[in-house]
Amino acid sequence: MNDIHHITCNGRFVGSIQNISQDMWYLDGAWWPADTPEVRWFDQHVAALVPENVLRYPQQGRIVQVTEEGGTGPGFPALVLGLADGRLLLRMVSDEGAAAL
Repeated sequence: MNDIHHITCNGRFVGSIQNISQDMWYLDGAWWPADTPEVRWFDQHVAALVPENVLRYPQQGRIVQVTEEGGTGPGFPALVLGLADGRLLLRMVSDEGAAAL
């Protein structure tokens, strides 16, 4: 896995994760938000998430697309669980219907 992945939400680049750790369907990485006014809403939403609640009620989270920096593939959808100690917490989504939350 490449060490830098780009995160897009609703087709907009919102930031990157680096120094990625992965355990089965879960991954996290140091969060580097994009510094644009248009995506500050994403940072505010993510900062307010409680990972345990999002796991219980996935509709509280946010579906994003994760792509490798320099990669040519489409990447994969993931559910944002929250932000902890400057790391974005994600769970990969393999169900097309679930990714359409």
